[in-house]
Amino acid sequence: MPGRTEPSATRAVTFVVAGAAIAMALSCGPSSPEHQRAESIVRSATSVETYRIHTPGMTNREFRKTDPNVTGKFVGEYPVDSRGLTMPVEFADRLEDFLLDSWAFWEPPLLGQKACVFDPGVVFRMRHGADYADVVICFDCDQLVVETTQGRLDLDGGDFDLGRGTLVKMAKEAFPDDDVIRALAAG
Repeated sequence: MPGRTEPSATRAVTFVVAGAAIAMALSCGPSSPEHQRAESIVRSATSVETYRIHTPGMTNREFRKTDPNVTGKFVGEYPVDSRGLTMPVEFADRLEDFLLDSWAFWEPPLLGQKACVFDPGVVFRMRHGADYADVVICFDCDQLVVETTQGRLDLDGGDFDLGRGTLVKMAKEAFPDDDVIRALAAG
């Protein structure tokens, strides 16, 4: 059409980047008291207990505890298959850095939700005295949740696609003899 100019690719890219920056600014800094208490546990962890877990088919906690195929110890609502290494404060500090890094959980706007079932296989339990934070990780869909003795830590959905390599490396450190963990791809 004469006299009309089409928007340039540069203008379109600028619009997308600006939209992403605004979305991030609006979602940063959860300020609920529950989040702040949960974050304080993550920030002050002195060690990390590591567990391999499984989900016996239903999310209902009582069903899991009465399932005849589930025996032994639970971490939160998840049956423990095996225990990994107890990791020192340096590991806890790296996990804290990962959890509080907004870029590890950043996703371009408007991509939508993943169409997968959260089926975690690893728990990193960050300890500080009697308090703890359970970082429950699903490497199948690259999602995690953090439940603490003081409430839930809000992580903008828990999708860690951009940070997968970091968590895979940490899992391999914690479970050096686990064939399933050793086979995980970093990206």
